[in-house]
Amino acid sequence: MKTVQHLKDKGKKTAVWMSVILLVIIGGRLIYGNEDNQDTLTFLKTSLTNDNHTPATYMKPETALDSDEVQGRESLSESMGFLLLYAVEAGKESLFEEQYQLLVDYFMDEEGLIYWKIDSSGSPGVPVNALVDDLRIVKALYAAGDQWNKTKYTDTAEQAGSYISRSLTYQSTLVDYSDQSSGGTAHSLTLSYIDVEGIDLLRQQGHIDPDVYDTTIDVLEEAEPKNVFYPKAYSVEKDSFSYDEEINMIDQMITANNRAQLGLPSNALISFIKEEMEQNGVLYGRYNPSDFEPVVKYESPAVYGFLIMYAIQLEDKELALKAYDRMTAFRSNHMSYRGGYSIHEGNTHIFDNLVPLLAIEKLKHTGWI
Repeated sequence: MKTVQHLKDKGKKTAVWMSVILLVIIGGRLIYGNEDNQDTLTFLKTSLTNDNHTPATYMKPETALDSDEVQGRESLSESMGFLLLYAVEAGKESLFEEQYQLLVDYFMDEEGLIYWKIDSSGSPGVPVNALVDDLRIVKALYAAGDQWNKTKYTDTAEQAGSYISRSLTYQSTLVDYSDQSSGGTAHSLTLSYIDVEGIDLLRQQGHIDPDVYDTTIDVLEEAEPKNVFYPKAYSVEKDSFSYDEEINMIDQMITANNRAQLGLPSNALISFIKEEMEQNGVLYGRYNPSDFEPVVKYESPAVYGFLIMYAIQLEDKELALKAYDRMTAFRSNHMSYRGGYSIHEGNTHIFDNLVPLLAIEKLKHTGWI
């Protein structure tokens, strides 16, 4: 018969081993959390980079039927914005310089227009830009100029900011895009494009008047959720909001995060998100706003990446780590794709890799991983 002391000793050993296992698990998250972005950067370089070093949107060079859609190896200003923001966040000056050169060589014209997309050889198509991408790039350029004391970054930010002020307003409101070939601008503003930090930076630097800032921010403040979800866009011309029939959760979280930067709560939306995560363990890409049921069965690492950044804004560690664990479940350990996210039939979208890249870097800075 085992003695009481023997059982106590065995219990102590079990407790020690459980502690060791727990430390290994936690340590594994910490260690891998410090390594995974390097794996993802390597994947981006080997699988999602064109011969001219511009970031490719897809791994495969497929051609879309609609020329307005992104073709396989085309390169987006959206990708440049996320890469530049990541380089600043991670303190990678050489990476920033590399992407900066690509920006000025391929994406910007002499007027300060940033093309929303270029082809795989670096040739631009129609001279159209996108407000949200421009704002990310401008934020990154100003931050890099301050961080590394490089005036050329600040000068380029000034050039891009000046173009936004000249070309992206309608009735004293910032709008989605401008088309240099026609001289026209959009008459609407997508709510997820209202990057409060970027717009405030334009105001501070004197690129937009206070009334343009106020009118644009008012759109975000006045947006009312319908059945939990925020409007997709605001028509400046009609002074009215429009709502999607299918809700894109990325748009919702970016909009809520933008509002949070103004100190505005989004209680109904965050309650829905938490309930989905608690009950189903997942957050799908699109939902029906009438019955709150998912209309797709796919998950996106980008959805979880934006949820992480929103949770950081809310100082909600538990939610951030839930999103982190689910997001990294889509990261490949396969030798050919190690570090890449959502690889399906040898293909992936760069957006589903860049958003996690930035989200993880921001999460590291909180000390939560």
